[in-house]
Amino acid sequence: MADLLTSIRAEIEARLRELKPALTEFEQLSTAAEALAEEGGDTAKPARPARPAKPARPTKRAASRRRSARASAPAGQSVRAKTEPVKSARRARKREQPALTPTGQAILAALEHGSHTLAELVVVTALGASDIREALRQLRKRKAIVKTDREGKAAYALPSNGAE
Repeated sequence: MADLLTSIRAEIEARLRELKPALTEFEQLSTAAEALAEEGGDTAKPARPARPAKPARPTKRAASRRRSARASAPAGQSVRAKTEPVKSARRARKREQPALTPTGQAILAALEHGSHTLAELVVVTALGASDIREALRQLRKRKAIVKTDREGKAAYALPSNGAE
């Protein structure tokens, strides 16, 4: 068993040495692309998905809800005032952030042991780089992780308690 682990470690280290120049170039290009995007060099806005057209007339269900709201509204109170708390609750739910993806959870678990670069996260989590990159973007947006610099390379870590 020890020989198997030793040979696997040797294969991984050999592959890491082989990929290190490509990784260094990738990280440099990623850093440059991020710097350009932050400086406003990327003026193109991402395309928004088309919204489905609204129905021409209300559905039977919506009409039924309006009738029942009118009937149950006390005299002098508008139907809109009665339904407003429901609408604000819906808006609050829409603002809630979606649950973490399994990739995001794996990244957070790996970062509990210290900071990692993208390449290290690929090795540690055994997930694809593109999936990890997307999850890192989402985690940074949520402020669940922070981007740091380690030996001239971009690394990611959990925020310190004072920053949360």
